[in-house]
Amino acid sequence: MALALENYRFILRAGPIWASLHADPALHTRYLALLRERDRGPQISMRLLTAYCGAEQRLGRIRAGIAPESIADTVMAIAHFVASLESNLGDMVIPAGQGEARVRNMVAVVLQGILP
Repeated sequence: MALALENYRFILRAGPIWASLHADPALHTRYLALLRERDRGPQISMRLLTAYCGAEQRLGRIRAGIAPESIADTVMAIAHFVASLESNLGDMVIPAGQGEARVRNMVAVVLQGILP
Protein backbone atom coordinates (compact mmCIF):
# COMPACT_ATOMS: atom_id res chain seq x y z
CA MET A 1 0.00 0.00 0.00
CA ALA A 2 2.78 2.43 0.94
CA LEU A 3 4.51 1.95 -2.40
CA ALA A 4 1.30 2.66 -4.30
CA LEU A 5 0.70 5.84 -2.28
CA GLU A 6 4.27 7.07 -2.74
CA ASN A 7 4.05 6.35 -6.46
CA TYR A 8 0.77 8.29 -6.63
CA ARG A 9 2.32 11.29 -4.84
CA PHE A 10 5.39 11.18 -7.08
CA ILE A 11 3.31 11.09 -10.25
CA LEU A 12 1.28 14.08 -9.10
CA ARG A 13 4.52 16.05 -8.69
CA ALA A 14 6.33 14.70 -11.77
CA GLY A 15 3.43 14.70 -14.24
CA PRO A 16 4.07 18.17 -15.69
CA ILE A 17 7.76 17.37 -16.12
CA TRP A 18 6.98 14.10 -17.90
CA ALA A 19 4.56 15.87 -20.21
CA SER A 20 7.28 18.27 -21.33
CA LEU A 21 9.75 15.40 -21.77
CA HIS A 22 7.33 13.53 -24.02
CA ALA A 23 6.67 16.67 -26.05
CA ASP A 24 10.32 16.88 -27.15
CA PRO A 25 11.56 13.60 -28.70
CA ALA A 26 15.25 14.48 -28.33
CA LEU A 27 14.80 15.43 -24.69
CA HIS A 28 12.79 12.28 -24.04
CA THR A 29 15.49 10.11 -25.63
CA ARG A 30 18.17 11.78 -23.50
CA TYR A 31 16.06 11.37 -20.35
CA LEU A 32 15.66 7.64 -21.01
CA ALA A 33 19.41 7.33 -21.58
CA LEU A 34 20.11 9.03 -18.24
CA LEU A 35 17.68 6.70 -16.46
CA ARG A 36 19.49 3.71 -17.95
CA GLU A 37 22.97 5.08 -17.15
CA ARG A 38 22.01 5.78 -13.53
CA ASP A 39 19.81 2.68 -13.08
CA ARG A 40 16.85 4.83 -12.08
CA GLY A 41 13.17 4.77 -12.90
CA PRO A 42 9.94 3.03 -11.97
CA GLN A 43 11.29 -0.35 -13.04
CA ILE A 44 13.33 -0.41 -9.81
CA SER A 45 10.22 -0.22 -7.61
CA MET A 46 8.42 -2.63 -9.89
CA ARG A 47 11.23 -5.18 -9.62
CA LEU A 48 11.21 -4.91 -5.83
CA LEU A 49 7.44 -5.24 -5.63
CA THR A 50 7.51 -8.21 -8.03
CA ALA A 51 10.14 -9.93 -5.88
CA TYR A 52 8.12 -9.23 -2.73
CA CYS A 53 4.92 -10.60 -4.29
CA GLY A 54 6.79 -13.69 -5.45
CA ALA A 55 8.13 -14.28 -1.94
CA GLU A 56 4.64 -13.83 -0.44
CA GLN A 57 3.29 -16.25 -3.03
CA ARG A 58 5.89 -18.88 -2.11
CA LEU A 59 4.83 -18.48 1.53
CA GLY A 60 1.22 -19.11 0.52
CA ARG A 61 0.03 -15.59 1.33
CA ILE A 62 -0.76 -14.79 -2.31
CA ARG A 63 -2.83 -17.16 -4.39
CA ALA A 64 -0.81 -19.44 -6.67
CA GLY A 65 -1.12 -18.99 -10.39
CA ILE A 66 -1.01 -15.18 -10.43
CA ALA A 67 2.11 -13.73 -12.04
CA PRO A 68 3.90 -11.60 -9.42
CA GLU A 69 4.86 -9.03 -12.07
CA SER A 70 1.17 -8.64 -12.96
CA ILE A 71 0.40 -7.78 -9.34
CA ALA A 72 3.22 -5.20 -9.31
CA ASP A 73 2.08 -3.75 -12.64
CA THR A 74 -1.50 -3.46 -11.38
CA VAL A 75 -0.55 -1.73 -8.13
CA MET A 76 1.67 0.75 -9.97
CA ALA A 77 -1.01 1.29 -12.63
CA ILE A 78 -3.56 2.19 -9.95
CA ALA A 79 -1.31 4.95 -8.64
CA HIS A 80 -0.65 6.26 -12.13
CA PHE A 81 -4.31 6.13 -13.11
CA VAL A 82 -5.56 8.02 -10.06
CA ALA A 83 -2.79 10.63 -10.26
CA SER A 84 -3.47 11.14 -13.97
CA LEU A 85 -7.20 11.58 -13.40
CA GLU A 86 -6.63 13.97 -10.52
CA SER A 87 -4.02 16.10 -12.29
CA ASN A 88 -5.79 16.18 -15.66
CA LEU A 89 -9.48 16.29 -14.70
CA GLY A 90 -9.45 17.31 -11.06
CA ASP A 91 -12.65 17.18 -9.10
CA MET A 92 -14.67 16.28 -12.18
CA VAL A 93 -13.52 12.73 -11.45
CA ILE A 94 -11.62 12.69 -8.15
CA PRO A 95 -13.15 14.87 -5.41
CA ALA A 96 -10.63 17.23 -3.83
CA GLY A 97 -8.53 15.47 -1.22
CA GLN A 98 -9.80 12.00 -2.17
CA GLY A 99 -6.95 10.77 -4.38
CA GLU A 100 -5.12 8.83 -1.68
CA ALA A 101 -8.35 7.22 -0.48
CA ARG A 102 -9.09 6.20 -4.07
CA VAL A 103 -5.65 4.57 -4.35
CA ARG A 104 -6.15 2.73 -1.04
CA ASN A 105 -9.58 1.46 -2.06
CA MET A 106 -8.41 0.26 -5.47
CA VAL A 107 -5.39 -1.53 -4.01
CA ALA A 108 -7.73 -3.17 -1.47
CA VAL A 109 -9.79 -4.54 -4.36
CA VAL A 110 -6.66 -6.03 -5.91
CA LEU A 111 -5.60 -7.55 -2.58
CA GLN A 112 -8.99 -9.24 -2.20
CA GLY A 113 -8.46 -10.85 -5.59
CA ILE A 114 -4.98 -12.21 -4.89
CA LEU A 115 -5.30 -13.51 -1.36
CA PRO A 116 -5.74 -17.27 -0.94
